[in-house]
Amino acid sequence: MSDVRKIAGVNEGQFFDPSWSFHCRVIWPCRPEHLAGYAAAAFPGSKVDIPKGKFCGLTLVFDNGETEVYVIALEKKPINSLQLSSLAHEAFHVTNYVLDDRGMKLSYKTQEAYCYLLDSIFKRCLDLTRAKIIL
Repeated sequence: MSDVRKIAGVNEGQFFDPSWSFHCRVIWPCRPEHLAGYAAAAFPGSKVDIPKGKFCGLTLVFDNGETEVYVIALEKKPINSLQLSSLAHEAFHVTNYVLDDRGMKLSYKTQEAYCYLLDSIFKRCLDLTRAKIIL
């Protein structure tokens, strides 16, 4: 796990998962107007469709030349149930991308692998934000 840094006006925390060999970053607070600047600063020369419009959370996929990097963008630091559910939702997208890219489709037989990876991604992202949960 690395320290959180400020890049293009947003906080960014990141981790590498050696078991599945992927990079994940979580950025916050992030609004639509931050996304293009973040993408240009963090992934110079990358081409990714930046969605327009308001969001609570979204997941972007970048190629860093070696592997794909999954970026979870959160409108706010996750401290309440709505923001936590957005983080869980986006963590599932990352889980699905990682396992689907490795030929593992979600099914009854593969659900435990999905659950363990989802749990790991969610906890790591939450730890990176250093959120104090208010429920």
